[in-house]
Amino acid sequence: MEVLQVEARARAKTGGNTGRQIRALKQIPVVLYGHKLEKSINLVVDEKSFEKGLRQVGGDNVLIDLTIAGQEGKHRVFLRDIQRDPVSGKMLHADLLRIDESQKLHFSVPIHSLGESKGVKTGGILDHSLRTLEIRCLAKNLPSHIDIDVTNLELNQSLHVNDLKLPDGMEVLTPSSVVVVKVIMAKMSGAMAEPEAPGEKAEEEMEPEVIGEKKEEAVEGEAKEKGKEKEKEKGKEKEKEKEKEKKEKK
Repeated sequence: MEVLQVEARARAKTGGNTGRQIRALKQIPVVLYGHKLEKSINLVVDEKSFEKGLRQVGGDNVLIDLTIAGQEGKHRVFLRDIQRDPVSGKMLHADLLRIDESQKLHFSVPIHSLGESKGVKTGGILDHSLRTLEIRCLAKNLPSHIDIDVTNLELNQSLHVNDLKLPDGMEVLTPSSVVVVKVIMAKMSGAMAEPEAPGEKAEEEMEPEVIGEKKEEAVEGEAKEKGKEKEKEKGKEKEKEKEKEKKEKK
């Protein structure tokens, strides 16, 4: 992999608002620690050139040949961590790990899929179950990422860690049975849901008529009640007339 060339200079002041003051000068505070260093060293690097170099080498794993102003030789370091502003994305701080190139180290390497699988072409979805692979290797053998070809994956097929083709000298720490990618059936969205049966819509359209029928039945019921009341009144009137006729006869 490509090695980034970085120049830095030492800084004596730390703590407080030092980091903010350094960034105001378009520089980034960094800390160097690791192999054969009794204590960490506080440094600054130029923000513009450092960011440009990172974009050029790409990837999450970056090896750096670090030169410190006023010192001879170079330090082979690994970019262990970068802190960025969550809003602006600007770099705030970086950690550099000095490494022993003769010793294997533990790295997390991103996995990239290549191509479009056969299962996706027939309506499936490629599910990335594993995004990074844990490995141990020499720094000089560290890949920026690992490519996997998914073009032959059919629906419901998957690739596991033990299916990956990796460079020699790389020890895989992730369990071999772990699924890396798989092609699954796409879930049906609202637009793809089962259409209504023809009768359902017709039933919905008939609803107002049913309501109308209920109203007619209610009106008929009221009319019947009124008719009964009138009959009762007529019956009462007849009884009164009969009583009146009886009194007249007497």
